[in-house]
Amino acid sequence: MKNKLYLALIILVVLLTGCSSTKSLERSTDYGKLNLLPPTAWDQSTIRDATIVIDDGKNKIEDNNWGIRKLETGNYIVRIKHEQYFNYGQIIKIRDDRVTDLRPKLNEYDSEYRIASKISSGSKFQAFVDGDWTNPFLAKGINLGLGKPNYFPGETAITKSEYKRWLELIGEMNANLIRVYTIHPPEFYEVLFEYNQNHNQPLYLLHGVWLEEESLAASNTVFNSELKSNFEAEMKDVIDIVHGQSIIESKPGYASGVYSKDISDYVLGYILGIEWDPYLVDETNKLNKADFNGQYFKTEQAQPFEIWLAKRMETAVDYEQEVYNKQRSISFTNWVTTDAIDTKTEANEPEDSQRLASINADHIKKKSDFAAGYFASYHAYPYYPEYINLKYNSDNYAQYLAELNSLHQVPILIAEFGLPSSRGKAHESAQPKLDQGFLSEIEQGQGIEKLYTDIVNEGLMGGVIFSWQDEYFKRTWNTKDYDTSNRRPYWPDIQTNEQFFGLLNFDVRAAKGIYIDGSGDGWNLDQPFYQRSDNSLIKKIYVNHNPEGLYLRIHYLNSIESSFPKTYVLLDTAPGVGQDNVLGKQLDQEIDFIVKLTDINSSKVLVAEDYDLFKYDYGDQLTAGDPDSNINGFNPIRLILKKGEELEFDYYETGKLLFGNGAANFNSLTDAAVKDNVLELRLPWGLLNFKDPSQKEVMGDFNHLGLESSEIIEGIKIRILADDNGQIVPVLPTNNSTVKEYNWDTWNRLRYQERKKESYDLVKELFGQF
Repeated sequence: MKNKLYLALIILVVLLTGCSSTKSLERSTDYGKLNLLPPTAWDQSTIRDATIVIDDGKNKIEDNNWGIRKLETGNYIVRIKHEQYFNYGQIIKIRDDRVTDLRPKLNEYDSEYRIASKISSGSKFQAFVDGDWTNPFLAKGINLGLGKPNYFPGETAITKSEYKRWLELIGEMNANLIRVYTIHPPEFYEVLFEYNQNHNQPLYLLHGVWLEEESLAASNTVFNSELKSNFEAEMKDVIDIVHGQSIIESKPGYASGVYSKDISDYVLGYILGIEWDPYLVDETNKLNKADFNGQYFKTEQAQPFEIWLAKRMETAVDYEQEVYNKQRSISFTNWVTTDAIDTKTEANEPEDSQRLASINADHIKKKSDFAAGYFASYHAYPYYPEYINLKYNSDNYAQYLAELNSLHQVPILIAEFGLPSSRGKAHESAQPKLDQGFLSEIEQGQGIEKLYTDIVNEGLMGGVIFSWQDEYFKRTWNTKDYDTSNRRPYWPDIQTNEQFFGLLNFDVRAAKGIYIDGSGDGWNLDQPFYQRSDNSLIKKIYVNHNPEGLYLRIHYLNSIESSFPKTYVLLDTAPGVGQDNVLGKQLDQEIDFIVKLTDINSSKVLVAEDYDLFKYDYGDQLTAGDPDSNINGFNPIRLILKKGEELEFDYYETGKLLFGNGAANFNSLTDAAVKDNVLELRLPWGLLNFKDPSQKEVMGDFNHLGLESSEIIEGIKIRILADDNGQIVPVLPTNNSTVKEYNWDTWNRLRYQERKKESYDLVKELFGQF
């Protein structure tokens, strides 16, 4: 009875004083009410020692005032802090003219930690689910980013229905875990919760904690109080989110909302940070820092950057232990550039940046108070940096993993590996068909199979493929200066390989149904762009486009399946540049590109020498090429592979056209196909110096104005010349005055259809074997 009277007095005092301690949450005069009641089992001493925390995602207050509070309408997390008790908190919604009663549910701290995940002696994950440990399992994972067409990742535009559809496909692929780099919108966690409630084989989560590269760039070292504060706040947000205990205020470029689904049973662990810049690591390591000795981690003979990482892991573990009485596995991101191999030489790694710094997870030791798993997490690909090519023989990836594993006592997860099914290429591997680009979807899947098998055979924890979906906002080092960066999500640049690591493609060709297969599907054959009624070598041509490129369909007089007459498609794209004397013909306009169609092995696209981006950037390193392969005034189209600074200058000809038959044997790299008397052709926008086809923006006169120059064009003027008995003659049209221009409407939204790549089925079969 005394307890009840005491409580009533407290409530009365709070009402009379107007809850003065909560004024930081009062932002209007239109209030609802919260009636906060202590647990009935508590005595007055326990009540008095408890701290009440109320958080609306922007403001947070802490006091010990029980009873009725006036709060602005909205969502709140109410959590009680007490040295003997923990609680997950509760998300409540305050409404106008309504009293919301809340009696927090609390639990006494366990003397034994609740371990959510650990790593077996065989270097495999185990999860504690439904009161028992799972059998140890290999990681068969996929990285899931925030990108999709028409949006940058910071717009967090993936919908709940998309997440639902994607998780079903990921589960059907026999994957058992998803890794995310940063916080997703609440819908992702809701869908993951619902998926795991409805499937016998759950999808586990490895959650990243992102650190903004801009904040790192502004600091010479990571020992920066603001950087530390922001990073640790992000850690705590992630931990709160997986427990369904977070409200994040809306902020441009970040996910936000009410996170109320507790998915913690399915979260294997956290991977902190990003691919660390070696110069930042090196500068940090010049500091004088003593080894760290915390409750959960300590360092031994560690460098300052490793000490900083150990402290951040300590913070994450301590926060989850204190607030949620749980521990789970943890790691930090690392990559080949800063791996534990500190014996690289100039001979096997020519780039200074790749030899500059090393981060060794073994220099961080977990202590007995941390009973979950600690592991090393690496991003490792088979083509970069050069160490992975030069140090080993043809089985370079497996041998690199073996060396890495031999240096580590902690188990290793390959948290990123993969290959892009792009037309463009940026690096070559010591092994065939494991390059960064110029791989078909089948070659992509076969390569992933090879890499994952290497990971398993070397005794690692498993691997997480990069990535689930193609991401059009991405850039690649050898094409990034040639497009308009703020327009990347609006068109797929198949010359930029970073956009095509996914197993899920956003097929922009599906809208018109035009594929390079020689068939008439998708074409309006009643409306040719040019046509002739006489016995010309070429009867007519059709022109179309989609966000991927310009499409041509050429009808010859006779069958061309065995051979076709030399044909030259002339394109005038940009004003003020190009050549007006082409193949001995004086034209009344400059030609910027020639599509030289000779046979299925040597056809290619050539660029006017004054519109040649490669020559502009690297012409001083070029030697004389094969003059027979070019046309006077025009150069082959090339992409750089090595810039010739610390690495030997290298490039390849990307203008070569790959012939195939998409109908009988689909190849995602196919540029041209022949069927009967028809030749179909795809010309990627990036190959034609388009900065943004959605706005008809092309490169300008960069020789005089630089790479920032651009032109907005009306369309592309097109004509065709052909070799008729040794004479180059105009065929479509027959004279200058009737040259036509192909025009299209600009766009600000892509139309596409989701399509599982051919690599998806290969990965499904692969994962099904383990």
